[in-house]
Amino acid sequence: MPSSSRINKKRRMNKSSSLQSISTLDRISDLPDPILCNILHSFPTKFAATTSVLSKRWRYLWLSVLALDFDSNDFNSCNRLLHSVMYSIMDNRRAITLPVHSFSFKDPSTDDYSNYQPVIDKIVDYVSQRGIQNLVLDGCLHLRCSMKLPVKLFSCRTLKVLKLNNYSGTLISDKVDLDLPSLKTLHLSKVSFFYDNLIKFLLSCPVLEDLELMKGFPKPYRCKDGSSRKDGSRMNFAALPNLIKARIPSKSFVPFSIVCKARILYVGKALKYTCWTQLPEFPNLTHLELHFGSVFVCPRWKWVHAMLELSPKLQSLIIRDDIDASQRYTDKFWKIPSIVPECLLSQLKTCCIRGFRGINYFLIKFVKYIIENSKVLDTMEIHTKFRDLEAKQGLLKKLSSCERGSATCKLKLLL
Repeated sequence: MPSSSRINKKRRMNKSSSLQSISTLDRISDLPDPILCNILHSFPTKFAATTSVLSKRWRYLWLSVLALDFDSNDFNSCNRLLHSVMYSIMDNRRAITLPVHSFSFKDPSTDDYSNYQPVIDKIVDYVSQRGIQNLVLDGCLHLRCSMKLPVKLFSCRTLKVLKLNNYSGTLISDKVDLDLPSLKTLHLSKVSFFYDNLIKFLLSCPVLEDLELMKGFPKPYRCKDGSSRKDGSRMNFAALPNLIKARIPSKSFVPFSIVCKARILYVGKALKYTCWTQLPEFPNLTHLELHFGSVFVCPRWKWVHAMLELSPKLQSLIIRDDIDASQRYTDKFWKIPSIVPECLLSQLKTCCIRGFRGINYFLIKFVKYIIENSKVLDTMEIHTKFRDLEAKQGLLKKLSSCERGSATCKLKLLL
């Protein structure tokens, strides 16, 4: 049995610890409201609300936070409770004049369409009247085709960041004025649009800097008039002038002319559609990442060389090659060009090939071309899928024997 003196000592320590916690809380409570709201801003709204029980000082403080974050996971996926709390805050608890700079709503588990669409309509109507700057809407995958984005969303002049997941773009009438003059970041995942509407939407964002159409983006292969745009017709559109980074998946049909001002460009499963064979100049491009899938419409290396010719400032090139060697029949049309692109002569620093499968003559030919003609290349990195060391050594021998255009070029082969 522990002695009484030890028990008393432990009690004194616990009491001291409790007093210290209270003292710390008191010191935090003495901070100005803007600082406390800034602290609460980093927490989901549900947890920020729990601070209301600390003291009278904290009771309504959380309602002054300029960011609202609602996630069904915080409510044990109880959609009705989530919607009830959110409605209560929007309708009754917050001051009407108080702005909302950031709003996040994530409810991927709902299965009640009749309840869900009014929620989205109310959110967009609420935040668009309160100076919203950052809006995140994450919906339910199996309701995606049914969930429509309110038209009011596309004319929110204060919006700077918009991230949407699992929604269907509203059929935008020609009479509707799309106006997003402040939007700098646009991330769309599993969001479907008619081709006309998608282009109109993008061109309504004149200061856009970060465009990301994530994996699973459905192809907007039809226009409102029922015509198809798979043939690449009418693909010359004005470029987004301030674009810094663009990520385009295989099913987006976004023409290169819109993203040609980007400095960083990722293209998923390139050459799948003819609209991507019509290349503009990329005057600002410094980083290019290409992913070759199993379907393509023209010789890959000829196309890549054309990209190099049109990207005079390119410094970094990454190519992921998922095409089996037996399917690379179009590569036979590629011949070593007589003109070396400007970027190889003065800009390209790193080149990386991923997914190298087997000894493919045309891929080795392209790699040799880069090594021999790149005057400032620092690293040529190849990620192989060889299972035996002998095959890797054979490839290394083939590439090591070629003359290097840059004295500082290092060749790396990684399994």
